[in-house]
Amino acid sequence: MSKEESGASEIFDVVLYMFVLGPAVEWCLKSPKVNKGRATSRRGILLAVLLLSSIAAAKLSYELIGRESNHFVTLGVRVDATPSEVRKAYMSASIKYHPDKNPDDPKAGEKFMRFQAAYDVLKVTQNRDLYNKFGTSGLDERAGTSQSLMSIGLFYAIWLVVGYLLTMGKGSEESRTWAFSGLLALAVYEYQCRILSIDYSTALFPYSTVNEKIELLHKLFPPYLHGSRMISQVLFRDVSLYNKLMLEEMHRKIDGLGRLAIAIKARGNVPVGDKAAVSAAASASAASASAKSAAEASADAAMKVWSDVLSPPAPSAAAPAASEASETQAQADGTTGSESASRNRDRMQNIVCFFVVYAFFKHLVDSNLFA
Repeated sequence: MSKEESGASEIFDVVLYMFVLGPAVEWCLKSPKVNKGRATSRRGILLAVLLLSSIAAAKLSYELIGRESNHFVTLGVRVDATPSEVRKAYMSASIKYHPDKNPDDPKAGEKFMRFQAAYDVLKVTQNRDLYNKFGTSGLDERAGTSQSLMSIGLFYAIWLVVGYLLTMGKGSEESRTWAFSGLLALAVYEYQCRILSIDYSTALFPYSTVNEKIELLHKLFPPYLHGSRMISQVLFRDVSLYNKLMLEEMHRKIDGLGRLAIAIKARGNVPVGDKAAVSAAASASAASASAKSAAEASADAAMKVWSDVLSPPAPSAAAPAASEASETQAQADGTTGSESASRNRDRMQNIVCFFVVYAFFKHLVDSNLFA
């Protein structure tokens, strides 16, 4: 893949995953039409997973199917093959596919030239190392690999900003940790392979170059980012909202107890509508009268407790401080909505600024100013 195609692919990834797939996944998780009135239902999660996996698989297939095989696959040697093994493989292939040996094959010359080009790169240790780490673009930079390193740094800068913008909000706080951890792990792996020349995955993928494996991981990071957002929103529980609902429920129960105590006091511990109990109480003996007196005493005690609950607290030295604290809390609650609106309003400004900075650095990289 050329530099122009790589840059265009990065821009397309940003637009696709940030402005198309991001809102689509969020709609699948939160839309009442999809979730039947319940956010993050099983139906919405399955639809989001299907959408995310389908688009990621289609895009990866489109980019990988049309790609030419690398020079190691062309010659049929491992990436850690010795120079003698490379020479032996080339000699065998050149004899087998030489145009003079295959006069009936119209593509024999093309195949032979492909083997020749692969051998010309792999026979030189320095070129072979550059090709393994940076692909064909690494061979074009004889003065060094500064431009390739700038492109790598630009990738991490882009997705660092995009990951932050996509994980804004309470429901995505966990996904921000997961996404940045994955991006950091990818950066460590890339530094280890491309700079330190240490690749532990050679035994698993003996014919794949470091550049191909890292490019594949770069393509898999955007789906990983959106998958993190999706899982985080599903697992998220707003503790402050839960506490608020529990507090309101407690207030309703206390109000109900107060009304019950008032009703007991007003009706002498006789529930409304119980006429049989009223007639029985009128003809009761001295024992029932004493029981009624005990009930009234209990009602008086309940009323006293209720009055203590409703009565304002006695003034103390800490009262002004508590009042100021409550006023501060009220002001903080009032500004929560405005802060949320301001955050959403500034999100588009951050996106615009990000693309301006991205275009500037892309211009510097394409102009070879850092070469």
